[in-house]
Amino acid sequence: MFKDRKLSEDIDQSKRAFLVGNSSAENAELVEPQIARINGRCFAIDRIACQICGDICEPRAIKFYWTSKKVPTPHIQEDACTGCGDCLPVCPTGAITLITTIKEISHAK
Repeated sequence: MFKDRKLSEDIDQSKRAFLVGNSSAENAELVEPQIARINGRCFAIDRIACQICGDICEPRAIKFYWTSKKVPTPHIQEDACTGCGDCLPVCPTGAITLITTIKEISHAK
């Protein structure tokens, strides 16, 4: 993209500092893990019981809670979700997507 590699590296460092909200970007590394999100097409919205995504989720990141809708509603536990995507193909309505999150890993010296 840039002909001058040094300029490209400077811009990357500047972008990294902006995204992680600190000026010491040389001590930070951006990682972009993905986590599952459930949208409004989920059967639970229409009061149809379905828990297939929770059944397939190996880390058990999808939990179901009873609400006033009379059917269990799925909730993603972000700290448990590995972003593996196993839940995507089993959802009959395609209500699950993976979104990218940006987190900072600090490399203390």
